[in-house]
Amino acid sequence: MFKKVLVAVDGSDSSQGAIKLVKNLAQSGMVEAITLISVAPSPSLPLQAMDFMVSESNRFEPLSQMVVDNTRASLESAGLKVDTVVVSGDPGVKICKYAEEHQFDLILMGSRGLSTVKGMVLGSVSHKVLQTAHCPVLIYRA
Repeated sequence: MFKKVLVAVDGSDSSQGAIKLVKNLAQSGMVEAITLISVAPSPSLPLQAMDFMVSESNRFEPLSQMVVDNTRASLESAGLKVDTVVVSGDPGVKICKYAEEHQFDLILMGSRGLSTVKGMVLGSVSHKVLQTAHCPVLIYRA
């Protein structure tokens, strides 16, 4: 049984599968508390692109908020209590940092929200979380 589960959501198919999984776990009594986290990515570009970075970050934050709001509504309609958080930055780093600071027992996430090409260039968020998380990580593969 897991007392506190942090579920990383990004709207991808594998993320939706992770949501279905946590819903089933919670309804069977294996999860006590669910928190959804969505990370608005902050692209790391050269200094001359700072204005672009700020505008891109501002563009992603409402999308991240919409993802957690829609996911929360879906889980709450199933009778589950859900907390949410939206942060910006490097997704792998932010997910691990939030999980450690708030003492989660498990991180649950989809296997890949990035396209294959972006994943090869930027690195997989799920891989980064697996390598650096302080607690167990469950990866849902769609």
